[in-house]
Amino acid sequence: MTTIELQGELGINNATEVKKLLISAAEKKQPITFDVSKLEDIDVSIVQLLYALHLEMNSSCPISYVGMVSPQVKKRLFNIGVASSPTLTEEEIVNEIEEKLRVLHE
Repeated sequence: MTTIELQGELGINNATEVKKLLISAAEKKQPITFDVSKLEDIDVSIVQLLYALHLEMNSSCPISYVGMVSPQVKKRLFNIGVASSPTLTEEEIVNEIEEKLRVLHE
């Protein structure tokens, strides 16, 4: 399993670095866990990279998320349409994202 710690403010300014990290993780063909406990903010460019990773990986290499999501990240996920509310729990956010990904793959 590969664990990736997402931390600080991630956006377009470090999207190239994040993309390289995600490609490296995907090439290992192992389950990936993202630790989001130190993630302060995220923008749509990083969400798009994470979505591309989900599309690239198959069910034998699951992706999971651990850690508490900051209120700012929850608000951002709501504002860009990933979450239905900025007050969802971490589990509810992950469930909504997984459902959206499932629907897109049908």
